[in-house]
Amino acid sequence: MIGIRKEFSRELYNENDYAAKVAVANYLKKIYNIVVIRPENYNADISVTPFIKDSFLVEVGIKRGWKSGKFPWNWKDVQIEERKYKYLNEKIKVYYFICSRDLKRGLLWLMVLT
Repeated sequence: MIGIRKEFSRELYNENDYAAKVAVANYLKKIYNIVVIRPENYNADISVTPFIKDSFLVEVGIKRGWKSGKFPWNWKDVQIEERKYKYLNEKIKVYYFICSRDLKRGLLWLMVLT
């Protein structure tokens, strides 16, 4: 479903992108064998190689409305930017890891087309 289009903000990107990638990578390193923050090339942010299962990619985003604490389950939906839909065509699984604004909580979503 395509809704209101939020313009890309270079300022928000510069403020949040690297810190969010590091926070998510540090969390994933506690669970998986190899976690690599990928160089910026407009593709998924992190590649993960588990011990046994297939590798997968992770795109990281911050939902600024989720300031801290538990996820606000009263939200009617979680919007994923239209530019992220390109990951649905990948031959590898891509997850979208959304973080709270304070980077202390997160949720991992598998990106699938419905």
